[in-house]
Amino acid sequence: FIHAQIESWLNIMVRLFPEVVSVKHYGRSYENRTLTYAKIGLGNWNKPIIFIESGVHAREWGSVTSALHIIKKLLIGYRKNEERLVHLLRRFDFYVIPVCNPDGYDYTFGPDFLHRVWRKTRSKTTAENCVGVDMNRNFYRAKGDKHGVYSMNQCMEDYPGKRPASEVETTHLIRLLNSIRHRVKGYYSVHTFGQLWFIPYAYSNNLYPVFEDMVSRLVGWLFRWMVGCLLA
Repeated sequence: FIHAQIESWLNIMVRLFPEVVSVKHYGRSYENRTLTYAKIGLGNWNKPIIFIESGVHAREWGSVTSALHIIKKLLIGYRKNEERLVHLLRRFDFYVIPVCNPDGYDYTFGPDFLHRVWRKTRSKTTAENCVGVDMNRNFYRAKGDKHGVYSMNQCMEDYPGKRPASEVETTHLIRLLNSIRHRVKGYYSVHTFGQLWFIPYAYSNNLYPVFEDMVSRLVGWLFRWMVGCLLA
């Protein structure tokens, strides 16, 4: 699906499940495409938030389809009255952004290989014939971060931009997160680089304060999920 088709699909979901999902716009991209998220939940709409974003790297189509699958899974689970999913929808609000970088994403549907492997946004830079910024590296970095991998060459695919939040897509995402920051209890950034699960901190060798508990819970969840798949 290109970005416009994804927007249409989200609107269809709203018509089919108006009591549980709504579509919100949080800005427009450099090329004036709509920046959109789906808001899914039951009952009180001021519950804790699980925030999921994907499509930051344009070529990672699998991240976009994963986000759409999550939306579909939540809605179908609600329609089937699956106890576990209904419980989640009553306990949390899910905010899901299928495509954070719609300009770059649509560009990957172009006619040749160079279009297909495009990674960055589509904004202009000061370098001739060099376009875009690696949105994933365009956020504010933690003090003391010495582990970031990037290039200040504007033609490179990991160019982070001339300053943090130089991209309108980044700025709009930061504003959205700041508006709900006190309610966000889980944040997931979906990529298709590899079969890896990254957890904080990415900028330090220090472990997250509840690292061991977090890993234990994750392993337990994965084990239950695998058993469920085998027994299904």
